[in-house]
Amino acid sequence: MDLISEVKIAAAALPRKITVILANMGEANMLLDKIPVDEYPIMLVLPFTVVDNREVSGLWAGTVDFNAMLLDRDASKTTLDYDTSEVEIQFTAPLRRLARRFFNELNKSELLFQPQVISNVSYTPTYGEFDAHVHGVIVRVSLKIAEGNEC
Repeated sequence: MDLISEVKIAAAALPRKITVILANMGEANMLLDKIPVDEYPIMLVLPFTVVDNREVSGLWAGTVDFNAMLLDRDASKTTLDYDTSEVEIQFTAPLRRLARRFFNELNKSELLFQPQVISNVSYTPTYGEFDAHVHGVIVRVSLKIAEGNEC
């Protein structure tokens, strides 16, 4: 199993359907313009770097700097204006909670070096990303991938 497949499995286990896309920022800018509102929220997984390290046990473990954006589109807006406090309540906080649940699901993956507890996740709000009506959170975390597993 590879990391993107595991991300999709973890996303499918969430109580709210999310669409997972692996793309760089340029691709994402074009893709997000074409995605219908009913396919949001989106988890945009950015390409990642893998660094291999030898563990005390002698096994190799890959460290993956996982960066993703959970984004939702405000279909109710007809202007470019938005209120940060409204965006926090309607989009940022719910997507932050959804991201936490996602990492709880991803933590169950056999791909990850066990025992591992995903911790030290950074959640940064993003407003009007790619489009004035797309808001969400940028999530960053380091994951340890077990030897023999694909990244």
